[in-house]
Amino acid sequence: MGIYGGAFDPPHKAHVALARAAQQQLSLSQLRVIPTGDAWHKTRTLTHATHRRRMAELAFAALPGVVVDPIEMQRTGPSYTLDTLQALQLSQPADQWWLVLGQDQLERLPTWHGWQTLLAGVHLAVAPRGSGPCRLPPGAQPLDFRVLEFVPQVVSATALREAATHGRLPALADKLPTPVMQYIMTHQLYQP
Repeated sequence: MGIYGGAFDPPHKAHVALARAAQQQLSLSQLRVIPTGDAWHKTRTLTHATHRRRMAELAFAALPGVVVDPIEMQRTGPSYTLDTLQALQLSQPADQWWLVLGQDQLERLPTWHGWQTLLAGVHLAVAPRGSGPCRLPPGAQPLDFRVLEFVPQVVSATALREAATHGRLPALADKLPTPVMQYIMTHQLYQP
């Protein structure tokens, strides 16, 4: 089983490519895509959970075995990956869990709530982002650590939101799954 969390504000093609790579290389029976709830680490306000969940469902719909799980959106208070993992492990204690993340998040792990406890109970799969080798932070001891074969893609949710704000999103259509692009346009998300 895999866990792949994030704001997904909006989910883009690099998110989908990472999910696909994790499924294939880890032989996952299921990958849970988990849009964050109350993002304690974000300084900006996230797009409403209803929209982020629906965009994630649209983005990952073509990948069999991927389930968008609203577990963090249903929880009150700050969303911590540790709490999410523990809840999932309680509900499915026989499963092995892989935490899928990008190299940028690997480098930020020491800022995560209960990160050492989290890693002690999960296998870790990391997608490189071209900023040098993927290395565990000092003190990190996951059950297993793998670097995924993944070609970094130049796309960011921040740039996509900014493009939408300035009416330039159609120019970046190749960075978004078509249904997500249509959803953003229909609901006029990221408008000033």
